[in-house]
Amino acid sequence: MTIDRDDQAQVLLLRHAAEQAGHSRDAFLAQVQAWLETAGADAARRERVWDFAADCAERSNALAPDLTAPADLAAAGEALRALGRRMAGVGAAGGWLERVRERWPAPIAHEVARLADDLAGPRGADGRRLPPSPEAALLQARDTAEVLIKFSACVLLQGLLAAGGDAADWARRAAFQRGLSVGNWVQMLREAIDHAASPEQGPADDPLPALARVLRAHLLPFANAYPALRNRTLGHGARNADPRETADLVRALLETGKTGQAGQGGEPLRCEPLFDTLAKLVDAGAFMGWRLLALDADAAPDDAAVGEIDLTGAAATAHWLKDPRHDQGGSGGGHRSRRLPLAFELPDGARLALSPLLAARICQQCGRRDVLIYDNLREADRGGRFDLLDYARGHSSRLKGSDETDLGEAIAGLDIPLADLPPADLRDAPLSQGWVLRALDRARVDRNYDSPAYLRADLAAFLAENASGVYWLQAPAHVGKTTFIQGLAGDSDLSDAPIEARFDPHATRTGTSQTTGAAAPGAIVAYYCRKEYRPGVGALLARLEERLAAVYDPSDNVKNDRPLLLTRDGEPTPERFVAWLQAWREFAARHIHLTRTTGPLIVCIDGLDESRPPGEADWPLQLLPSPNLLPDGLYLVLTSRPLDDPTAPAFLGTHIAPLYAGALHDVA
Repeated sequence: MTIDRDDQAQVLLLRHAAEQAGHSRDAFLAQVQAWLETAGADAARRERVWDFAADCAERSNALAPDLTAPADLAAAGEALRALGRRMAGVGAAGGWLERVRERWPAPIAHEVARLADDLAGPRGADGRRLPPSPEAALLQARDTAEVLIKFSACVLLQGLLAAGGDAADWARRAAFQRGLSVGNWVQMLREAIDHAASPEQGPADDPLPALARVLRAHLLPFANAYPALRNRTLGHGARNADPRETADLVRALLETGKTGQAGQGGEPLRCEPLFDTLAKLVDAGAFMGWRLLALDADAAPDDAAVGEIDLTGAAATAHWLKDPRHDQGGSGGGHRSRRLPLAFELPDGARLALSPLLAARICQQCGRRDVLIYDNLREADRGGRFDLLDYARGHSSRLKGSDETDLGEAIAGLDIPLADLPPADLRDAPLSQGWVLRALDRARVDRNYDSPAYLRADLAAFLAENASGVYWLQAPAHVGKTTFIQGLAGDSDLSDAPIEARFDPHATRTGTSQTTGAAAPGAIVAYYCRKEYRPGVGALLARLEERLAAVYDPSDNVKNDRPLLLTRDGEPTPERFVAWLQAWREFAARHIHLTRTTGPLIVCIDGLDESRPPGEADWPLQLLPSPNLLPDGLYLVLTSRPLDDPTAPAFLGTHIAPLYAGALHDVA
């Protein structure tokens, strides 16, 4: 049988990736099966691709030998089938599965129904169920979790946008950040719940505050634990060679909440089971009675059946895929540039607009009008390019704000100055003024601003006056500490000038050679503590090693000479940390810049207050050295909330402040 050329190329790409990763033939074939399931391939296509993939696996000399016995595959498949039977058991009349499948918004309902189908096993050409694929089930469990989080967050954000006022301004700035990760989406969901549940959004029994309270009680326990679980076990493409372990991970995510794996600090990774989460949401009434509609403005005003496309329930997805207004190549093809906005019809008949974050738009991959969920923003300074996802068809699209004008207009609003913002240049503005803090908060999210002169001048003066040392910037939330560090270290699309001449890679230096001894140019690297992940010492060191390698950019012939990662043998100490950083400076001077004189190095650690607390062996901040340990040319730049901030953790005062009593730089 002839295989499509695109499918052939995809299989070869998967094989190449598996060979590079040292995967076995079974692991490669499991990846092919997972891809076919995600792509929704029909039986004939699956058979053609599978035969080709099996032949590719047989011919490969680079794939590792199979370590998985057929009994292991059978055991993994049966474990998933048993899980699927238990899921189906709750799908009896009135159970949460039936209610989600029949009455929830189609983007979520379809993914839940697909998950149940994957656990039962895909159907072969003869209609019989094949053994479930652990890889496919894991990917589908991930998609189900993430569409639940992102869809819920989008609904709350749209509700806040519709309400107007300060909450709408926050929602617009929060949604249209750049580089949103799953952790960012969870944080955004958490904060959107706080805004939507506040008294300013209306009585507690109004639809939006009521939904927010339900999500806080029953979705957040799962969502808060999910980023760490995903990043550790799901998010980076690495899978267990033993399919039984993958099946155990699926069961942990869906049913038990116990992964059997350790986080960065050695603590067991746990989460609220997704099945329990869905059951509690259904029992609490989440989305019940809310009809999701796509609105076709071109339909006849008196033809509600045509003008309102019901997207409630899993079956609605199948109906929509057959609708001419979805297939742009069919009779709906006369409206290629037209989007269909989405809205919820609430039980009282009122409507909640969901566009622009949720809308039916033309997908760039297939040319059809898919229900696309907002995922990310890129190139905001050029009108915006928006990453949008269609979970039902497994497609993503990147659309221009100039084409999708509703999205373009949404970010254009971010450039409107605050009503109370005086016409002044922020670079020279005093940070003690409230309007400056609010403006910097807006600028931080948009990442399109010049760093405030006060911060840069103060740090530059510190560097000029001190041969080495620690600069600890303490400032309230929303001043832009993280963005300042990103601009300083070159970790974003900010275009800050070098903090001083020693750190300018383009500055004229006479004779940077072994004979003259001129100093190598300086370097700046940064590590960002984040409360969603709270990684340990290993993650901090790995990130700094990655950034040091990037800024020093050693050529291939000297890469083997670069300093080894600070080992974890024995206690990580500040002395060993300083020695490791010093080794990198000497390596760069000797092998890259060909000079005997090391250049200065600034190591930034942003968000001390978001670090995991002390008392654990893997506490990352245990590496912080006192100023007297720093040799000439080595600087630490630290940021945190003020010690007296009520939200600041106690360890800032008990463990960090004693080290750096003279290093504090406050911004009121």
